Amino acid sequence: MKSIDHCWFQRADFDSPSFKNASFEEALREFEAIDWVLENQYLQDLEQQGADNCPPGFGLVEGSHGFILHLMPQDTQKMNVTFHFPKSKKLLGFIPWSSTELLEAFDVPFFVSRKLMQLMFDRQYEAISAELIHYER
Repeated sequence: MKSIDHCWFQRADFDSPSFKNASFEEALREFEAIDWVLENQYLQDLEQQGADNCPPGFGLVEGSHGFILHLMPQDTQKMNVTFHFPKSKKLLGFIPWSSTELLEAFDVPFFVSRKLMQLMFDRQYEAISAELIHYER
């Protein structure tokens, strides 16, 4: 059974329950159990109060290689997604080095979340990028 190093649920008030070495089924069950409409209402309430806040989301980390997928549903129809990944480069055309790249996708259909999570568990990082590139701004 494939597992992911670290998963977490980021609440709008920065509280972030997390779990390690989750299977795809466990992570999907946790993700689907979250009431995203309620969490986004909580974000709006915090904003109106002037309290510190952040968009609620669900993150998956494959730590040994530095890949992070963060799903941030706005409701049950669409979500924003960030994908952090290492990228090998060459300085001056011959000195190898790597940096972390960030791909940001907006208004991704909510139903794509399951596919993205499965790709992350399957270590299909290029397929994640290919899926998200359609939603970049």
